[in-house]
Amino acid sequence: MDCKMALEHLLEHAEGKSTPASEHVRSCASCAKEAESLRATLALMDEWTAPEPSPYFDQRLQARLREEREKAPAGLFAWLRKPALAAAFAVVMAAGIALVRLAPEGTGSGPKVAAVRSTSAVADLQSLDRNEDLYANFDLLDDIPNHDAGQQVEQQ
Repeated sequence: MDCKMALEHLLEHAEGKSTPASEHVRSCASCAKEAESLRATLALMDEWTAPEPSPYFDQRLQARLREEREKAPAGLFAWLRKPALAAAFAVVMAAGIALVRLAPEGTGSGPKVAAVRSTSAVADLQSLDRNEDLYANFDLLDDIPNHDAGQQVEQQ
């Protein structure tokens, strides 16, 4: 066992438990020194007693905490802690979302965005095959009068 691994088990060794580090600590002077230092620290900690709090400590602490809470500025979302305001906010948000989702596409003053269908090339080819009769008869388009073409002829 090396010193690094022995130091990981040093606390158990210092408490008197038999560990894999015990044999290493007996044979290594630096680890034995660390173990003795740890034992001395643990002995000092065992002798130390925490001081008793002064009378009325809890009452003064609670009063101080209340003062700090009253002085603290309200946070950005502090109003959400009030259930009535939080519920009203939730209702307004739900109504707004419902209006946006249920509004007809023609309403609104924003720019119109065309809906794009996601299709594959195979689906396009299948559609052409199904509607072959419609697409094969493009001669009908030639019979439709074109006002722009007539203007171009007159200009020549």
